[in-house]
Amino acid sequence: MKKRGEEFWAQVRRAYENGEGSYEVLAERFGVCRQAVGLHRKKEGWVKNATKPQPMPDMQAVADKLSAAAMRALDKLGQAEGEPDVKTIRELAALMKELNQLMKISGESESGEATLQVQWGEEAEPWSE
Repeated sequence: MKKRGEEFWAQVRRAYENGEGSYEVLAERFGVCRQAVGLHRKKEGWVKNATKPQPMPDMQAVADKLSAAAMRALDKLGQAEGEPDVKTIRELAALMKELNQLMKISGESESGEATLQVQWGEEAEPWSE
């Protein structure tokens, strides 16, 4: 079997990272076996679509989903008889932590302005005191 150089494997890597095919497709295209492509990928840490910038999520949509989940947890706590459910309290705490992180991230925009808005309904007021 012919030994391939660094430039050859750099071409294979670029093709893989650009999403130009699976191991099988790239192996056939470059005239190597599938296992060789897999071994180089693992050894060198190739990542598909690594060169393409990942789109930023819509922060307001994420905040809205987190807020809705927190409201459901609040409703569940409000409907509980006796002691509140520890699992629901932990879920609510985790959701609040995520919302807080999201607000910090959105506040780090280039303009320096926070563009994230979270609105709570009246039913959440007793829990904020």
